[in-house]
Amino acid sequence: MARERTRQERFKQRDKTMTPQEELKAQIQGLFGRGEHRYRVSGEDLTIFTRQLATMLGSGIPLHQALTYYGETSEGDLPEIIRKVAMDVASGHTFSNAMRAFPKVFNSIYIALAQMGEQSGQIITAYKRMADLMERQTNMKKRVISALTYPCVLFVVSMAAIAGFVYFVLPMMTPMFENSGVALPLPTRILMSSRTVVPILTIITFIAVVGGWLGKPWISRYFRERPEVQRKIHAIPFHIPVVAGIYSKISTARVLYSMCTMLDSGLTMTSTIKRSAAAAGNEYVAHRLNQANERIMEGASLGEALSIYQVFPSGAIQMLTVGEEAANLTDMVRHVADMYDSEVELALNDIASILEPMIMVVMGLIVGFIVLSAVLPTVQLIQSL
Repeated sequence: MARERTRQERFKQRDKTMTPQEELKAQIQGLFGRGEHRYRVSGEDLTIFTRQLATMLGSGIPLHQALTYYGETSEGDLPEIIRKVAMDVASGHTFSNAMRAFPKVFNSIYIALAQMGEQSGQIITAYKRMADLMERQTNMKKRVISALTYPCVLFVVSMAAIAGFVYFVLPMMTPMFENSGVALPLPTRILMSSRTVVPILTIITFIAVVGGWLGKPWISRYFRERPEVQRKIHAIPFHIPVVAGIYSKISTARVLYSMCTMLDSGLTMTSTIKRSAAAAGNEYVAHRLNQANERIMEGASLGEALSIYQVFPSGAIQMLTVGEEAANLTDMVRHVADMYDSEVELALNDIASILEPMIMVVMGLIVGFIVLSAVLPTVQLIQSL
């Protein structure tokens, strides 16, 4: 145990003492497939691994053998990580502690559930619950991406149409219009002036993207040292009209699914909230969860603590309070999570149904403006002949 604690402290200290220069070097190495930070593991890959691991353990295969089998028969970054984890397990570390070497792959909830499974002897059940949780979160993420994909594609196509006309078509037409001596209509003059503006905006955008990528270690360090600034930024989506409602529902469903999974595994309420806060993915939500957790440790009920800090929508808090008073909290947490998950799906469908025609109209206006800018001077030129 002492060796495991020393190992954990070493990883924590390494993360804390990394300078921005070292982080940038690791970031560049990762871009070219070198260095420790090169790993790219999707939630879907981790879900499949967790489900397969639970199946193999349920079939009576020892943990080390199951990890080795997955690492040797699969390809990608995750199998490479699992091979390293299997080596640590073979040397005497527990699986939960071996995973701590990869905090960007295995979050605190994943490790906590593995640890609870090891301590209670119900490791198979723990991994099945973890796989269920990750499937819900992955499906929610897919729904969000699916709802926004088509509007984003339409936007990109419209921008590409403008860029193609400005960079390729307009340069061929401009000399003809200028030499004709015909007064150009306003739409054409606006489009011609964009020849100088668009390249400048392109260069500025390129510099901003590259500068942001290179400056990411310094930006990340700035926010790590100033959590209050990060909280304010993460709070912005909760105060934007239309966006606030759906963002709050997504956050609520995500946190509550994590909570019911850990409560099912036997974690105490305070430990559950603490780990849910760490894996919330939003510093504003995490801070409020931690504040509510402190109230609970001081003796307040769950409903009272959540009401004070407005961690969830009022409807969710009321239902959780009822579940707590009826001594049926875990089932109520799951019910509320399912309810908000369904509401998220409906809200995303509504947003997609509104955005698609809006972007089509905007795209039509843009294309119409381009066509008008080209046709009007052509008509005037023909009339002047």
